[in-house]
Amino acid sequence: MKKLSIFFFFVCKCNFCFSQTYHIIDSSTQRPISYVAIKTDENKGFYSDENGQFLFAGNIKDSIRFSCMGYNDLSIASRSMEDTIYLFPKAQKLPEIIIHSEAPKQKTLGRRRGNHTWHIYPKGQLGTLIKPNPRYENAYVQKILIPISKYTLSNKNRKPKKIKPDFNSVFKLQLFENKNGIPGKALLPIPIDVYCNEDSENTVSVDISEYQVKLLKEGVFICVQLIGEISTDGSILNKEISMPGFYFTTRETNDFVLESYYKSASYDKWIKLDKNGPPLNKEIFMSFQLVVSLYEKEKGLH
Repeated sequence: MKKLSIFFFFVCKCNFCFSQTYHIIDSSTQRPISYVAIKTDENKGFYSDENGQFLFAGNIKDSIRFSCMGYNDLSIASRSMEDTIYLFPKAQKLPEIIIHSEAPKQKTLGRRRGNHTWHIYPKGQLGTLIKPNPRYENAYVQKILIPISKYTLSNKNRKPKKIKPDFNSVFKLQLFENKNGIPGKALLPIPIDVYCNEDSENTVSVDISEYQVKLLKEGVFICVQLIGEISTDGSILNKEISMPGFYFTTRETNDFVLESYYKSASYDKWIKLDKNGPPLNKEIFMSFQLVVSLYEKEKGLH
């Protein structure tokens, strides 16, 4: 019996050492979740792929943490992991069904590209709280126009030079309600993966018209999370700084009142970009524009 027990333990342990494929699924939609950040006790980090799959052959004592913008974080012991892992979306506000009696007026709000760029660290998130001018309250957001920087600085030969490297990257976009100055309920059913490279347009256009997102009086958060650059085989490259950069401006707009926030991968809290803190000496805002639809009359069906 003792020999049998030792043999059983040996077989189990060896089986666990083989890489196994796991799937990460949205608990509500049952769809795979792309590019989920996965972190082990040993502080090793990697991502699931575009189809929500990943290979793991870690220590049986490991605890694994899964995080993705718009979902509640999940920590689980590796020995308890099943083939399918479910993440629960943060409470989502379902849009009301609207019937309009007239054609909408289209208008583009906000400012175009600013003069400042920020290449944030992978897994870092930028959030902009938009409180619309009263004349644009309850306008419906059709598109979000995000200018990106495809350039970086090279210090080769100690002479900084602006260069345009080749890259292929992805970042996530999600919208949230304003909950006492931090992102609250998600306004999109899932985050949107936005792909870009050195040949992309200088302004990335993201169409969210199907979701009927309103510009609420109390404000709406537009958040982006940089996942990173993608290799030819589809895996995320482990780079300290990834392309693209995001543009910021010091100029305000009459269309919105804006506030800018940042959340790093290592600190799970939104930090307001304070103009009095280093390295800033002016208020800065993430540069983007919104294409909105305006209706004079509407009737809501709940």
